[in-house]
Amino acid sequence: MRFLNLSLASILALQVAMFTAAEAQQVGVVTAHNTNATSTQANGTRTVVRLGNNVYYNETFTTDTDGRLQARLKDGSSFTLSANTSLTVDSFVYDPDLSSGRILASVTAGVVQFIGGDLSKTEGQVVIDTPTSAVGIRGGIAVIRVSRDTQETEVSFHFGKGLDITLKDGRSFRLTRPGTSLRVGANAAGQIGSVVKGAMSANHLGSIKAMKGKLQNKQLAGQRQAILKQKIIQSGALQSLSGQTGSIGGLATKPRLSKALQRTNRTKRQVGNVRTRKRLMRQRRKLN
Repeated sequence: MRFLNLSLASILALQVAMFTAAEAQQVGVVTAHNTNATSTQANGTRTVVRLGNNVYYNETFTTDTDGRLQARLKDGSSFTLSANTSLTVDSFVYDPDLSSGRILASVTAGVVQFIGGDLSKTEGQVVIDTPTSAVGIRGGIAVIRVSRDTQETEVSFHFGKGLDITLKDGRSFRLTRPGTSLRVGANAAGQIGSVVKGAMSANHLGSIKAMKGKLQNKQLAGQRQAILKQKIIQSGALQSLSGQTGSIGGLATKPRLSKALQRTNRTKRQVGNVRTRKRLMRQRRKLN
């Protein structure tokens, strides 16, 4: 009997440990997608992505020709994947009390937009790896495009403090002006060729336009929308995005106005109503 009790206790402890480890690996939630996006876990399990799915570290997301996907991490960061894209969340560590941690991700092909959350506000805490370079993102928005055939990489800066780009050959570049990009040529063997810093290329601009135009942001109603909102809140992913506003599966993420600003807005509306009434009274007197 004692042996049986010890066995049951051991099994229970193991189950608790496994549950705790699984919870610790959960780093975000899928907030938009279509049916042509899949995920592959670290153990090789491959599934079709569903709205509200948890995101785990070491998970790889892949989209096909018509696939689109958006995921929000616990610190408020988000990834948006266009068609024919592959991205892996290699590591995620986050302490919300200290706003410290690290995001490591890798893009092997396709187009990814990254919108920085809490972790990106500190230099060196967000790094995205590509076949030709490592991209450090500081409090902003970036788009990364990697050619599946040639591994040519183009990184563009759109908002925030800037991007620090370190090439595999050791050279480093910094982008601080919105709308600029760094295009790095490469061959199939990963050898770096030409490097061009300046305006975004036509291919890059076309990729951004296609990504924004075709991402199907699933709008849910009633109970399903409430369930998604609860999953996002539980994941800790509902946070401000480096001062940005947006939506998660149709859910607004715009920060609430302060009470002082709300009072100011009410006063403005009241003053406007008084002025309107006075103007109408003057018009009536003229008519009489």
